[in-house]
Formats: sequence, structure tokens, C-alpha cells
Amino acid sequence: MADANVVFEEVKLQARMKYLAFKRSVIIMEAVLLIMSFIALSTFEVPNPWFAMLLIVQAAKLVGEHWNHNYLARVFNTPDRWTWLPIMVFTGSG
Repeated sequence: MADANVVFEEVKLQARMKYLAFKRSVIIMEAVLLIMSFIALSTFEVPNPWFAMLLIVQAAKLVGEHWNHNYLARVFNTPDRWTWLPIMVFTGSG
């Protein structure tokens, strides 16, 4: 019979891995929103200051999600092989 502490640690690790998988899906959704924002703002000819500001905010959300994902992977001690090299270079998360 398995020790209760071993079972608890395994369940905790699995929960953390599932949360990191969720964070990856959030990163993908933020990237899709960035692309969709660019297309929508280009289509409706939004003035340049608003165009730039909205895209910068969306890009910052994308970088923030990626940074948070890498931080959690280190805190959870569950290194994740899923990385996005351009963001890794700029955030220094590698």
C-alpha cells in the first residue's frame, strides 16, 4: 500500500502540471488576441497613437503571461520544455 505522503506529492505534482498546461493555453489565446487586434485595428483604420497603444498593451499581456508561466515552472520545480524563444530572449527567462 502506498504511503499517504507519496500519494499527496504525486497528486500535487499532477495538479501543478495541469495548471502549467492551462497557462500555456492562456499564452496561446493572448497571441491569437494580439493577431486579431492587429487585423481589426488595421481594418477600421484606428488613429496611430491608439493603434500603437492597444497593440503594445496586448503584447505586454502576452509577455507577462509567458513570464508568469516560466516563474511558476521554477517555483513548482517542474521544468517545462515549452518555450517561445523570442519572448525568452527579451524577458531573460531562459
